[in-house]
Amino acid sequence: MFFLSVSCDNMKSLEQYLDYVRKELFKETTHKVIVSGNDSAGNVGNLDSIISSLIFAYLSSNQQNDHSTLFVPLIKVPKADLELRPELKFVLNQVGLDYKKLITIDEIDTSEPTDIVLIDHNQLTALFHTEDWSKHVVGILDHHIDEKLYLNAPIRVVKMVGSCITLVLKHFELSATASWLTKEVSYLSMAPLLVDTVNLKWELGRTTELDVQVFEVLKEKLPEMDFNSYFKSIEKVKSEVDAMANYDILRRDYKEFSNVNGYKIGTSAVTWNFRAWVERENGTEPISKAAVDYANERGLDMEVIFTAFDYDREETRGGDYRRELAVFVINRDLERVKISLENNKDLQLKHIDFEDANEYYDQGNIKMSRKQVWPLLKQLIEAHDDL
Repeated sequence: MFFLSVSCDNMKSLEQYLDYVRKELFKETTHKVIVSGNDSAGNVGNLDSIISSLIFAYLSSNQQNDHSTLFVPLIKVPKADLELRPELKFVLNQVGLDYKKLITIDEIDTSEPTDIVLIDHNQLTALFHTEDWSKHVVGILDHHIDEKLYLNAPIRVVKMVGSCITLVLKHFELSATASWLTKEVSYLSMAPLLVDTVNLKWELGRTTELDVQVFEVLKEKLPEMDFNSYFKSIEKVKSEVDAMANYDILRRDYKEFSNVNGYKIGTSAVTWNFRAWVERENGTEPISKAAVDYANERGLDMEVIFTAFDYDREETRGGDYRRELAVFVINRDLERVKISLENNKDLQLKHIDFEDANEYYDQGNIKMSRKQVWPLLKQLIEAHDDL
């Protein structure tokens, strides 16, 4: 089903492809393969997941001779929630693609399992997290900790690279002469590659040799692009969350882990900093209340907020990349886990001096994003009884 060489003969544009998917989506005779990006319940979806799943489905569709299979790039949020991702709209606009053409979870029927490819994650999540769906996993391309599931999937690549788009393009045997590597594909692919590696900054620990190899190939196809300006433009749009409600900030990039030693953990990634956020709210209380309310709404035992912010976006500061953390313990049994995080030498947490609030921390180790902190937190929770 998944050939590695893709010809551009009669290759549809991405817009034509999405129009074609919509036309064929509800035909019962069509064999469908869902290509789903990284998500958990409530997550609004991130740029890497959305573009990686879109490019994988698009290239898989174009490689077919008979179009017997419909590859459906799925965004697992309602259509209205895409409004919380202005950077997605910005990037798609660069190639003249309307973000409203993307296929979202409220537009498909998930009651009957069909083949599914997991992009940017390697474990089925809500709506698909059933035994029936697990029998239909036919592909995995991911750069997170390997959960060792679906080991017989025909495609299974789990490798720690900076951006999942790297694995997607490598899967299709990326080269500068590849006929499928159009300007459209190159321009879209460059966005998550730059964002997820923070503009290929090695010192932040998010870039690998494979990411650089992909960058060099895309660079050949985009000689006119100013990569630094493109990255900064995306980051500027992405970081403009200061007008959003606290509830939307928390759910905009949310991932949930439903059974960690019997506990349910939520994590929210925020492209802002606590000091500015607290200043807007005239104190920590509204933020803390929003976090606790959100945790209670979702039945969480713990909610963790990860912030990442580059002060280079502010003319008054000098390119100072920061990370912060906030930990809200709902189930007091996990208070010891919070203390263990505070004392962890790898994270290098230090309390932010906010009045009457001890949940907020500066994170000394800026190399550890949510992707790196989560396995540590999971390990501490699993060892909870021994703490």
